[in-house]
Amino acid sequence: MKQIQQKLRLLLATVSITIAGSAMSADEDRVIVRFQDYDAPALRDELALLGAEVHYELRSVNAVAMTISVHELSVLQKDSRVEQIEIDAPRIAAPQISGKTAPVLEELSALTNAQPADPGVLCLIDLPQLVSQLRDTDDPHAARVVEKAQVIEIPHQSSASWVYASDLIFAVEQCEARKATVIAFPYGGPQSVQFEREAFSVLRARGISSVNMGHQSGSVQRFPRGYAGVVPARPSN
Repeated sequence: MKQIQQKLRLLLATVSITIAGSAMSADEDRVIVRFQDYDAPALRDELALLGAEVHYELRSVNAVAMTISVHELSVLQKDSRVEQIEIDAPRIAAPQISGKTAPVLEELSALTNAQPADPGVLCLIDLPQLVSQLRDTDDPHAARVVEKAQVIEIPHQSSASWVYASDLIFAVEQCEARKATVIAFPYGGPQSVQFEREAFSVLRARGISSVNMGHQSGSVQRFPRGYAGVVPARPSN
């Protein structure tokens, strides 16, 4: 657990340099934690006594996203019921792909029309430009897609256009709950998050397609687009 704590501190130092506008204080950590049995009422009470602020219960990966003080995190790390602790890494909204040549719309159209008898349900996470494109297109299939489309907005951190990995995990869980067959989102970051990888693996296993709609800058592999099962959208020409 000591190695985990050192890694967390190193990653958090990196985040504090590269991300502006965080509401989290320097003596707090935002982490994702998997317990052996989080549903136990006693454990919930203990987290409250530790002063942990639970943001989400992430059912797809059996984990909890929380903000907790550095001191209390060190206490939590010694708890035998803790199976895994991981930094809740930031995810930045990349510039959205747009243009009139519409390969993105064709790609989404093909994915949602995989079964002719059921055109599928497209779930758009923080993609207002794409929503406008779908509404303005003359493609009759796109019109049917947008009619059924689900739109989810994630509250951004402060005034910046970024969220946490757990925000994205929770959003895709909401998409699945709304019967989505294709999920599209613009977020990415340089750090792989195991819980996030697992969440997209669960979607893939259940036949749900995930499309990252943001540009990939340079040769830096950004996540979650780097995970198996997450499709990077093709940019317009």
